[in-house]
Amino acid sequence: MVEIQYAPSADTLIPWSECHSIERWHYDRMFAELRRGRTLGDWLFIVTESVAGVPRVGARVVVILKSDEQSRPPMYADTVQAIFRNYHRAESHSGMRSVFPLPLPSLIPNPPPLRPTPTRRIDIAFMGHAGDRRRGFVENLVALQATRRDLRIEFIPTGAFRGGLSPAEYSRTLADSRIALCPRGGSVETFRFTEALQHGCVVIAEKQPPHPFYLPEEYHVVADWSMLGPLVQHLLPIDAESRLASDAAHQAYRYWERALSPEAVAQYVLETLKGF
Repeated sequence: MVEIQYAPSADTLIPWSECHSIERWHYDRMFAELRRGRTLGDWLFIVTESVAGVPRVGARVVVILKSDEQSRPPMYADTVQAIFRNYHRAESHSGMRSVFPLPLPSLIPNPPPLRPTPTRRIDIAFMGHAGDRRRGFVENLVALQATRRDLRIEFIPTGAFRGGLSPAEYSRTLADSRIALCPRGGSVETFRFTEALQHGCVVIAEKQPPHPFYLPEEYHVVADWSMLGPLVQHLLPIDAESRLASDAAHQAYRYWERALSPEAVAQYVLETLKGF
């Protein structure tokens, strides 16, 4: 049996059904898939944001640690069976063999139907925070807008995380975009990376961490954003046909489906736990 609880603090445990986080839909589907794994056995899964402690420990306790962008080492790593965490950095978890990376989920539970790449009206899209950490990215994107007036570039800067467009508008824009730009913000990973693939966008991003679910061959890597112009010229050349595959949207979506979707993440957790 798989039991799921939520720990809003180090000493409080409540039913998972009482958690109302914006990632809830993703973990609901992930846990549903875990419960279908008949070989899993009895486990207590605790979802938390706490690195200080969890209310229950033991050999059959698994922690889902989310939302800690600072990647602080969990102080209870040696008291539970395994910890799967967002924002996993190897240098912060040296010697912690029970701590495993977990991809950031999409925050969009019901995206529009997948549209073929050639029918999408927006060539390149970025909607998000344009603060100091993304200054170089913004400068290169503005320069691209000035030099490639043949392209429809949707650049909607916001002042904060989840500011600007409503979730529904954000989702519709992604679904109508051929290329999504996914720059780093406060951390190496970004929700936008997962969401863009879920919506079938061709992704341009800095290299993601060397985790098993991030496959460099499935997105276009830039060492820095000064490469944006040349890369766009290669993919969407002036006075020539697009080099984007006609089924690029389906390729991107299939990658999300097999590596980053709730069901794929559940299978990754199952395979990892088989080693215990």
